[in-house]
Amino acid sequence: TSGPRARESRTPRRAYGFRCACSTGTAPRGSGSTRPARAAPVAEAGGGVSIRLAADSGQFMNPFDTKDVATLSDPLQIAFKVDAFLALSASMMAEGNQGLTQAERSIIARCVEEAYRRSGAAGTPVLEDFYKLLLEQPEPVAREIALRYERHVKGSFSFFNRMSNVHLDAPMVNIDLHDLNSDMKVFGMLTALEQVRNRMYQNFAEERTTWLYIDEVQSLFKHPAVIAYFESFWAEGRKFGLVATGLSQNASFMLGSDIGSTMILNSDYLMLHKQSTVDRDLWAETLNLSDEEIGYIDDGIKPGDGLLVAGGARLPITNELPKGRIYDLLTTKPSEVAALGG
Repeated sequence: TSGPRARESRTPRRAYGFRCACSTGTAPRGSGSTRPARAAPVAEAGGGVSIRLAADSGQFMNPFDTKDVATLSDPLQIAFKVDAFLALSASMMAEGNQGLTQAERSIIARCVEEAYRRSGAAGTPVLEDFYKLLLEQPEPVAREIALRYERHVKGSFSFFNRMSNVHLDAPMVNIDLHDLNSDMKVFGMLTALEQVRNRMYQNFAEERTTWLYIDEVQSLFKHPAVIAYFESFWAEGRKFGLVATGLSQNASFMLGSDIGSTMILNSDYLMLHKQSTVDRDLWAETLNLSDEEIGYIDDGIKPGDGLLVAGGARLPITNELPKGRIYDLLTTKPSEVAALGG
């Protein structure tokens, strides 16, 4: 799915692309594999870089990072950071559908704002500063929130408790979250999106368009606070030259959410490939597909084929990728990857 077009009040000089991926989606036809496509070679072939967030990667992203841009005030950036930390906190709840109480939301907002105040104009806080502030609060529930963050501050998961040492200034950046465990992937994706947000502000100030592709986007639709954050991020991006596209092999989480359904229906285009029976029926109901159109996304079609929905147009698509340089970059068939040396 692709978000509404970015505002065109400025003429972009150059586009910057980012890919936040837990995995990288469907392989080209004939690859014979459901393993993630190899995004790093694609980024590097486009003059970009790949960033791997993992305990052993030595690459760090600080979720507290902000961007010094004239188009956005510090208080507004901090307000967005509060939303981000509400989402981060919700993603660590024991139950996926458990929301944050008003007390928890107030404590988190208070500590985020205080972390920035204590760091001063020239500094940037890290998770440990936020964690220590939570422990200072008088409310007992603050210690419970701190306990959720403890593993991200101490021990093997503390790689998010570092100053950032990566830059998103290449023309194409792949952010690889594949080595994060299931509990960490949403946390990692939200942290990556905050880095993309910062770059988006800078790109807009420099009259550049930002293209964002989010794989496994359904993982952001499991927690109420995360859904609210992502809806805000998606809408805000329209004002800052962001063209966002979500990729998913499981649409149920999105279509089962009122916010997700609204985001999908407001998108510029949808490219539907082969769907499971459950997802196919949900798409049929959401888009009021005819029997013929349902046939184009049935599980009997070939990989790469599908139905393109763009505005009022609905077109069947055949997309068999011929062998060549692009196929070699995208294939995940083990024998072909081995023959290509990687």
